Amino acid sequence: MTKVTSASRASTLDPRSLSRRRLLRRAGLGGLGLALGGLVAPGARRALAGGLPAAQRPAQWLTPSLLQDFEADVRAAMGTFDIPGVAIALVEGDQVVSVRGFGVREVNSQAPVTERTRFRIGSNGKSMTSLLAATFVDEGILAWNQPVIDVWPDFRAPTDDLTRSLHVRDLMGMGSGIGESPTLEFYFYSGLASALDTLRSIAFLPLIAPPNTRFFYNNTLVAAAGFLGPIAQQTPLTELMPAYNRLLQHRLFDPVGMADAAVGADPRPLGSDWSGSYTRDLFDRLEPLPFVSIDGYAPAGAHIASATDMARYLIMQMNGGVTAQGQRIVSAAALAETHRPGISLLSDSPEARAAAAEADTTAMHYDLGWVDQTFRDGRHMLWHSGGIDGAGSLMAFFPAERVGFVSLTNLDPGISGAFNSSLQSSLVSRLFGLSTKQPALLATAHATQRAQQAELAGETRPVNPAEVASYVGRYATGFGVRLDRDGTLWLDHDIRSMPLLAHADGGYIVVFGGWLIRGRRVRFATDPESHNQPVMTIEGFESVRWLTRS
Repeated sequence: MTKVTSASRASTLDPRSLSRRRLLRRAGLGGLGLALGGLVAPGARRALAGGLPAAQRPAQWLTPSLLQDFEADVRAAMGTFDIPGVAIALVEGDQVVSVRGFGVREVNSQAPVTERTRFRIGSNGKSMTSLLAATFVDEGILAWNQPVIDVWPDFRAPTDDLTRSLHVRDLMGMGSGIGESPTLEFYFYSGLASALDTLRSIAFLPLIAPPNTRFFYNNTLVAAAGFLGPIAQQTPLTELMPAYNRLLQHRLFDPVGMADAAVGADPRPLGSDWSGSYTRDLFDRLEPLPFVSIDGYAPAGAHIASATDMARYLIMQMNGGVTAQGQRIVSAAALAETHRPGISLLSDSPEARAAAAEADTTAMHYDLGWVDQTFRDGRHMLWHSGGIDGAGSLMAFFPAERVGFVSLTNLDPGISGAFNSSLQSSLVSRLFGLSTKQPALLATAHATQRAQQAELAGETRPVNPAEVASYVGRYATGFGVRLDRDGTLWLDHDIRSMPLLAHADGGYIVVFGGWLIRGRRVRFATDPESHNQPVMTIEGFESVRWLTRS
């Protein structure tokens, strides 16, 4: 991890300088670079290690005056980051102290966000998958250190050694040493894979490091972990996805009272109070995005919930597996394993350690669906966030203080990740005197990002149909290129359609289509070794070959 300073944040947030892997990691973790730098408060007031002594603890952390001030922070940040809608929940102890919506859930109708509006929460579903695994551990059906091949004899990892030694917990701990192909990060959103496809694909993933030596955010392995319980129950391999959905409903959503929660891509069939998904295009215009399925990878982030749901979920987590109504859904011991620090997210480089010290952070580890951040004063925060096309979310809680926070938004995590980090920083600042400078730093970085995007937009021009006509058609791995009668050039994949504009360098630029693809350069060429068939290269992805005109 490089040091995150106010001077370097501009380049860190430049969409043209960010690799796809860094983008996915940052959004999937709630903005690791932003969140670590998001707790910067040199000279800030320190609390005593482990929290204040009982006699000095406030009777209530979330006081009426703090709530009023924080609401003002929310409204100000919405203006700074141009967020259409957000739902915020604050919890303390067994109580949902505040849950409410701000802005609109659907731009065309201007329908307001409410405490029951359903949002896609992305990778904030990972801790739900690890909790589900914990319930199987309680039943003796799974064990954390059980070899995966003992659960599913057909399991194959990239090497024979890993096939024999990879454990259940390793699938969720991000320290396996197994990577993901760059193209998979895009196809992850396509929903073209089945659960069995996902499981089988592990054998072909790249190795990047020896086990337990390097953090790498791997959605494929987490998805596989979600299917192990059903496999252990002898579920047919063709029925793993519906089995995962049913188990999560019965073991988590129903007992916790998460009445709006579900697993899926599209919240509209679940009820009338749903949020749309939005992005900003290269010209800063708000554009809707389709609800693209990720069914084959659902346990890694195809979850839907309201702020009320997530508030109840955090209370259960803080209570060690007991709901606010007193029902235990998982043992304290099994749940504690999902909170146990695993692979470090901090390297030993001087730059990384300097950044950690600047952020009042002495350690940061990935658990099983959580990040455990330890502050200089001994205080712990468990957090995670999620990003998926047109939605970004963040949840966090302080176990000792028993205070938690949820933010669910309907804008791409390329922007909403910084917004959520800003809100978290504002709350941490008001609660503990930390992170006082971060909201202003994030606002400055956002303005810089917008200026850089506007510069790139100014370098584009309309497409010349004659220059691209020979490249129109279907390409490998589900891509398509089409030219409308009005001369608009489109890049298609699954149900997503992304307009292209010509760039001064001779390539093309994706105008919008989601945070992972917006602003990417697209180039067309012919391959003389394949009878001059067209080849398309999207910046950050493997080249794909033309298949047919239709």
